[in-house]
Amino acid sequence: MKPTDPVDLFQQLEPPTPGNAEERDASILAAVHAHVATKQKPRSRNPWILGGGAVAIVLTTAAFAVLRTSSVSDPTAVSCYATVDLEGDLVALAASDDPIQACRQLWIDGTLGNGGVPPLAGCVNNAGAAAVVPGEGVLCNRLGLDELEAGLTVEQQTVVDINAVLIDRFGTECFDQVAAVEEVQRQIDNAGLDSWTVDSPEAFDPSTPCAVPGIDTENRRIFVIGARAR
Repeated sequence: MKPTDPVDLFQQLEPPTPGNAEERDASILAAVHAHVATKQKPRSRNPWILGGGAVAIVLTTAAFAVLRTSSVSDPTAVSCYATVDLEGDLVALAASDDPIQACRQLWIDGTLGNGGVPPLAGCVNNAGAAAVVPGEGVLCNRLGLDELEAGLTVEQQTVVDINAVLIDRFGTECFDQVAAVEEVQRQIDNAGLDSWTVDSPEAFDPSTPCAVPGIDTENRRIFVIGARAR
């Protein structure tokens, strides 16, 4: 069984290699946040592109279906699917307050598809994050998911905002373990997330002394791991 705990996920990251620091850091940070949206999926090829066998769950057995909607419980990750296959390829984005528009941009720039933008349906996946698939109508319910309710609660928007701040701060500076915990706690306090905590469960390895943060919305915590070199 593949690990789902964020600490185990970090341990499986490839060691950093020489190259553009911003691109490397951004990819590591995106892997952290993409993990939250995909932590319940049993298979993954890498933090950006996921795939597997085709599965479609049809729930409607009567002549009509009850439309189920919900808001995300995890606003920090968005999964943009290339097809309506929930086990098919997707691109994982770190966070967005408008998941459908964020995924639409991937169709516009050619990251998904071969030209043209199909209708897109916003759903809420089993991890509580936004999942956007090509289609419309009650497609999400036919796939066994809730339709995505537009908008975020005040706390959810605050989490999205602090996520962006952490990506910027930790993507451009090297925080050691103590400094990282202090910085994250400062951001939590500034954001007014009184019920949230910061956690750094393991000592940083000397080869990766720079902290990388991750947001665990389920447990209302932000963890920091030593995951990149200077």
